[in-house]
Amino acid sequence: ISHGIGTLKIMEGTKINNNTAASYGGGIVAMDNSNLLIENATISNNTTDQGGGIRLIGTSTQKIKLEISGNTLIDGNQAENYGGGIRATHSDITIKGGTISNNSTNREYYPSDKGNHGDGGAINLDISTMVMSGGTITKNQGRNGYAIAVFSGSSLTMTGGTISENTGQRGVITLYNNGQFILNGGTIKNNKATYNDGGIYVDNSLATNKYTYKSGIVCGNTLTNSYETQTTCPTS
Repeated sequence: ISHGIGTLKIMEGTKINNNTAASYGGGIVAMDNSNLLIENATISNNTTDQGGGIRLIGTSTQKIKLEISGNTLIDGNQAENYGGGIRATHSDITIKGGTISNNSTNREYYPSDKGNHGDGGAINLDISTMVMSGGTITKNQGRNGYAIAVFSGSSLTMTGGTISENTGQRGVITLYNNGQFILNGGTIKNNKATYNDGGIYVDNSLATNKYTYKSGIVCGNTLTNSYETQTTCPTS
């Protein structure tokens, strides 16, 4: 689906599955000051280079708005480079519910490789904002920010929901190049990195990368770092 200008509602029972695109948005591409409302729909097993499930392409003057709610499932999508589930540029994302799971980026990570290919197994934010108040992001796989990559002046605010059981090389949530993350609720638990910082990774080479903790739970992530809030995780 390619959408531009106005509001597109993708509602109850809609399935966007098993599609392939050469460059952007295996399932959906949105641009030109458009709004997407996705509720109780399924976007699964789509593939492309950027934004396996959804690609949002806004501009500084024409932002894209995406809202995900209900029992929406974004699952099993793949991107070669950025955002296995979603890649957003100049966009505002609100996640109120649903599940984003089993999405992946295919590029491998090597410590000597300074590029950002393969980042954001579930979601890649580029000059964008995201607010997560509910829902689950789980079992995604990628490189840096193997659940959520917060890059290029983007910001993430989490007030609810759960981010768990994702796997990758560094930081289930990664802040690079002026990335901002405010944790004010919700749970980040049991994610696993193979290189370092299984939970939250902040690139300290830039002082403008900023993590602010207000409330919420960060636990059981490996490899561990100083951002863990407790040594044991809730069972539910």
